[in-house]
Amino acid sequence: MIWIRSRSHRMKVYLQTSTVVKTALASSLSWWLAVEWLGRSKPYMAALAAILSINITMAETLSRGTQRILGVIGGITVAFAVAAFWGMNAWTVGLLVLVSLGVGQVFNLGTLGAPQIAISGLMVWSMGHHRELSYGLLRVGDTLVGAAVAIAVNGLLHPADLSEPAMGLAGVLLSTLKTSVQDIETGLRTPTEVKPSRLRAHARSSDLQLASLNGAIDAAERSLRWNLWASRGRRRVRRLQKISQLLEKNHTQVRAIARVVADLAEEQKLHEEPALAEVMNQTANTFDALAVWLEGKDKNLSANAVSLTATALAQYWRSTAVSMELAQTPLWSVGLTAGRLVADQEAFVTAEAQEP
Repeated sequence: MIWIRSRSHRMKVYLQTSTVVKTALASSLSWWLAVEWLGRSKPYMAALAAILSINITMAETLSRGTQRILGVIGGITVAFAVAAFWGMNAWTVGLLVLVSLGVGQVFNLGTLGAPQIAISGLMVWSMGHHRELSYGLLRVGDTLVGAAVAIAVNGLLHPADLSEPAMGLAGVLLSTLKTSVQDIETGLRTPTEVKPSRLRAHARSSDLQLASLNGAIDAAERSLRWNLWASRGRRRVRRLQKISQLLEKNHTQVRAIARVVADLAEEQKLHEEPALAEVMNQTANTFDALAVWLEGKDKNLSANAVSLTATALAQYWRSTAVSMELAQTPLWSVGLTAGRLVADQEAFVTAEAQEP
């Protein structure tokens, strides 16, 4: 799974680089359009609006652009109102900021829009144009141009699709679960070779990886809103949402099995159980097959792998049926948990087989 991590890193570098390039392009275009269309000589507000509006995702760019526009309109309005009633002095500066931030909170303009009201008001005052309505309208026009250009540039030049980083995290979690299961298999075949600390370390790692995966899926879904080029990304997110539900169950089941095996190993009560070890071996192969399915490739591979795991589990139960003493041991619970794991995987591949 090293290649998945490498791909995720390359995607991160690409997203950062493309955002920098888009920001530079949007600021240049907004300046040029403000000069050519609005007849402005130094439309710094247009370039500034473009810089502050651009974000990695299209949805966030739209949000930031809207907040920027509303913030400028609100700031200019508040600046004119405060100056008209109380003039300009140190105390009214504080009043301007207080009213601006209050307006931003009341209208829920967010972390960018609320401060923008105060910033715009202070800029109007600092330029000495607090009584010139035309100046305020020009600033609003510049901001509209900058925000619109930022949205257009980000929307047309392949906005970010965060489904690939999420795919990478899913691949890492599948790899960790596979390694955990392989370590369990080793312990069941050769009890003297099991390392309890390693089993527990993998369990902790998979906890963190599962949380990261769920967060990444949410981020990927948000990144595809208002994204014109996101059909492939939406297919990825649908697969991720499906498999994350299965992995959440499998993660809990593998962790429970690992805990029992680690405890038995520490107490030197773990003994060879080749039939159950074979179930773990086939389960590890299933995680490999699920990684292939996640890439949108061979759907039948995961179904075949789960079928082999179920066969191995049935063989295990047959081999232990004559020995009811096993029901009094912790390994019995391992077999039951493995059964639930296989049942969840069977339900998953059955549902997928029915998909068109």
